[in-house]
Amino acid sequence: MKTIAVICGSLRKGSYNKKLVQRMKDSASEQLKLVEVRIEQIPLYNFDVEVEGIPDSNGLSY
Repeated sequence: MKTIAVICGSLRKGSYNKKLVQRMKDSASEQLKLVEVRIEQIPLYNFDVEVEGIPDSNGLSY
């Protein structure tokens, strides 16, 4: 089984893109696992953090 991360760029609850992501997950074949990664879980790039040292993990694991 292949696992694919699906990212929706919208934060709005009623977003058409979020509905599309859900539809994709519902209709995926048995050989495909679609995992939604919420956009708010993805850290934004921050040079100040890089200067201090990049953290070992951003907390995302699937």
